[in-house]
Amino acid sequence: MGSARRRTESEMTARLLPTLLVATLCGVLAGCSFPQADSGGSTVGTATAPRGGWSPTPEGSWSLVSGTTPDGPVVLPAGREITLGIAPPEAGGRSTCNTYGGRVRVTGERIRFAKVITTLIGCKKALAEPEGRYYSALPRVRAWRADASTLTLTGPGVKLVFRPR
Repeated sequence: MGSARRRTESEMTARLLPTLLVATLCGVLAGCSFPQADSGGSTVGTATAPRGGWSPTPEGSWSLVSGTTPDGPVVLPAGREITLGIAPPEAGGRSTCNTYGGRVRVTGERIRFAKVITTLIGCKKALAEPEGRYYSALPRVRAWRADASTLTLTGPGVKLVFRPR
C-alpha cells in the first residue's frame, strides 16, 4: 500500500509540476501577463471584448480586493496582495506568502478550480491566515461574473472580488 501511494503521489506531482513552475515564475516576475481588453476592442488586460460589444471572460490577470469565506474574511496585510491569473485550463498566482497553481474549467458562467498546489514556504500567522482562507475558498468557487473593473467569484459561503492587474 505504501509504495502504491507513493507512486500515485509521485505521478500527481509530475503532472502538476509544470503548473507549479509557472505559478512560481509568475510570483517571481510579479505576476503573469494575460490578455486584457481595452476600449478599442483589442486584447491588452482583463477580458476579451470583441469590437462592437462587451463580452467579458474571467481570463486575465487579477488582484484580490476583498474576500469572504466560511472561515472568515480574507484580510490582506499591508503591502501584500493575492493575485490570480486565469488562462484555461491553467490558473495560478501569488498569495501573501506562497505561489500556487492548478487547473481551472470555465463553462459559461460556471467556473471550477481543481488540483491547486502551492509552494510550502513557512510564513508568520499574519500572512498564513489570509492565504489559508483564500486557498480553502478556491475549491468552493462555482460561478464568476466580470465587468470592466472587477471579477467576482462566488460559491457556497464564498465571495472573492478581484480587480484587473
